[in-house]
Amino acid sequence: MEREITDPVALLDAHGKLNPEAVGYSRTPLHDTSGIGAGTRA
Repeated sequence: MEREITDPVALLDAHGKLNPEAVGYSRTPLHDTSGIGAGTRA
């Protein structure tokens, strides 16, 4: 059974890997995706 996320959570950890706390579902958008693409070249 998947876990329901009820509080805001970062999608990625400090190393750019998937944050285990972010795995699950939410009824409203609660995932912070600001780390996606950080450090990539344009």
